[in-house]
Amino acid sequence: MSRRPGAFRVRSLCVALGLLAAASLIGAGLADPARADEKLRPQERAAFQMRVLQSDMMVVALLCGLNQQYDDAVRRFRPEMVANARHLRSYFDRTYGRRGQVELDRFVTVLANRAATRATTLGGLFCAEAIGLMNAVLALPENGLGMFSQNTMGTPDLSVTTTASAR
Repeated sequence: MSRRPGAFRVRSLCVALGLLAAASLIGAGLADPARADEKLRPQERAAFQMRVLQSDMMVVALLCGLNQQYDDAVRRFRPEMVANARHLRSYFDRTYGRRGQVELDRFVTVLANRAATRATTLGGLFCAEAIGLMNAVLALPENGLGMFSQNTMGTPDLSVTTTASAR
């Protein structure tokens, strides 16, 4: 079965860039230091932050017609995204055992749904601000996405993992 050109890049970017848009557009959604899980290792915390950014950027790309910018960002930051994805997977495997992948998939779905809800709430302002966000990401130096997400996303709210697994 053949894939659409760029489909892999879009999927990879979705996984890696969700964290960025949350910070600039609607930072209050998942970045609450009071709700951080004590079990998070530093690399896992960073992976959560980047995952939120990735999900937000994916929604931005789809809703605001910024697919090319999203693809460019995924291509540029792919190694960083892949490394962070391993840390995120490690957390879910350690926390949920054999259900790790299922719970990770649920978590990613919750993030995307929350980003889409914010887009609906903000209306036209969402895409107006999204352009600035994408430009900021694309202006980052190589290997700068992780630091950007850590500096803008705050501590991840892990209650979303409980929400995801409650289904």
